[in-house]
Amino acid sequence: MTAGAAVALPAHWQRWHWSAAISAGRGIVAFSVPPAIEGTSRADLADLRIIDERGNETPFEIVMRLRHSHLALRQYAVKQRVSRRGMQTLVTVDAAAAHLPVSFVRLTSDTQHFSRHVTLEYSDDERVWSEAAGGRFERTAQQDHRTLVIPERRARYWRLTIEDADNAPLEQPALQLWGAPRFLVFDSRAPSRYRVVFGNRAAERPSYDFVTAYGARALANPSPASAGVPEKNAAFAPGAKPWSESHPWVLWGAVAAAIAGIGGLSLRVLTLK
Repeated sequence: MTAGAAVALPAHWQRWHWSAAISAGRGIVAFSVPPAIEGTSRADLADLRIIDERGNETPFEIVMRLRHSHLALRQYAVKQRVSRRGMQTLVTVDAAAAHLPVSFVRLTSDTQHFSRHVTLEYSDDERVWSEAAGGRFERTAQQDHRTLVIPERRARYWRLTIEDADNAPLEQPALQLWGAPRFLVFDSRAPSRYRVVFGNRAAERPSYDFVTAYGARALANPSPASAGVPEKNAAFAPGAKPWSESHPWVLWGAVAAAIAGIGGLSLRVLTLK
């Protein structure tokens, strides 16, 4: 993730590690959550907040569709490598952020005609893999089927196993990852004076009356907005550790005293028998 210069957030938001400026006009606006933010915030986006320049919290709603259109998809920028295992070709993708939502994959290749069985897997550590889908990718004179639509998954690593059998491996195989962006809709009363803050693992999901207050029509046709480059919170102060964690010797002393007390009691019981 490319980060900008550090910006100090107001005191109430010192437990939020990151923020990004929002470019927006006045009225009901919406911006898609960029991968740089989605990959740093919590997987459920429960730690996202929108604040104004004074640190006041602004209600918003998270949606996946705007203007009653078809579900939008975006392609992620990824790193990948190609390897061989017996009669298989493995295309392994590193999406860098561990929880970007993926619901659509596509294979590209310089090979003009082929028909191969494939298996798609995902992992967070590149050691334990789970199967997401399987099928046959074909590129023939009659059809071109090189996509898999899957139930939305979140993982850092993705691996496509291509069964080559006795055929020559595909030329320049590459796997594209696509996902549905989330849109944040809110009422911008002070143009371009808002920030989205994120990066607080302990934050609870906020509960707003945005839809009830503004009505579903407010979500149907918002004006476009955008979020800038994530910036570190220069005033970031993670929550203090519990007192017992800051003074572990006290805890272990209490445990030792308890064990000694139990041992002494057991000894007295034995001597009374």
